[in-house]
Amino acid sequence: MFFSKLNSNLVTGRLGERFAAKEMEKIGMTLLQYNFAVHGLGEIDIIGRDGGCLVFVEVKTRRRWDKARPGAAVNKQKRKKIWKTAHSYMRQLGAGEFRFRFDVVEVYLISRFRYKVIYLPGAFDRESL
Repeated sequence: MFFSKLNSNLVTGRLGERFAAKEMEKIGMTLLQYNFAVHGLGEIDIIGRDGGCLVFVEVKTRRRWDKARPGAAVNKQKRKKIWKTAHSYMRQLGAGEFRFRFDVVEVYLISRFRYKVIYLPGAFDRESL
């Protein structure tokens, strides 16, 4: 039972990431990388570029409409992990200063082929860590 729930959550998450990526492309962003992970730090669902700005995106997907919004799951602990992972990504790019921001995308799966995306640009910043 645990495995099937874990597998279902993984499928739901990947589906949400795909819909979020479609939305990002629709609004003119360039997608750079999916599921960037650093062992011991964390993972960033999607990294994109919006003009000259790096965009680190956390995607939260739900199959049902709860009282709490999916983005509420991006708590302080999660934001710290995202920041550390984003910092590692920028170090790998090399020297230079980067404009960057942290976005959250909420995806609601309504049915097999219907979904709703709420894009929250600049959902948090370093000061909110």
